[in-house]
Amino acid sequence: KDMLSQIKHLRTENTTLLSESQYLSVEKKELQDETSALEAEIGRLQNEVKAREAETNLDLNLAPPEIQHPEFASHNNYMRLPASEHAFQDSQIMNPAYVFPFSSNSQVYPAPDATKSTATPTSTVKKPQPRYPTPN
Repeated sequence: KDMLSQIKHLRTENTTLLSESQYLSVEKKELQDETSALEAEIGRLQNEVKAREAETNLDLNLAPPEIQHPEFASHNNYMRLPASEHAFQDSQIMNPAYVFPFSSNSQVYPAPDATKSTATPTSTVKKPQPRYPTPN
């Protein structure tokens, strides 16, 4: 009887291991497919970056090209673009910023009227001594 129970236990363990093995094989294949898809995407993006680099041909050692636009030809200030003023105006529109104190103690942050009524503290700043004192 003991031998039969061991055989039965080993068969169930074998079945469990086979199902886990099949599951791992499927997972491994899915990961390989994902890896190859990601590698293809990386290759495509690298080619796109290289194509954009070739289009821009940035050489910082060269002088900037002369402006060919007729609307800029009459202006002396070549660095100022009309779009820059519009962008500056848009950048000034911002959401409000809220400041919350860390402490709920109202004495830490006195009201503006309370600061006027308190006496100004005496200054502890002393006149600096000369580095090389002159003989008297």
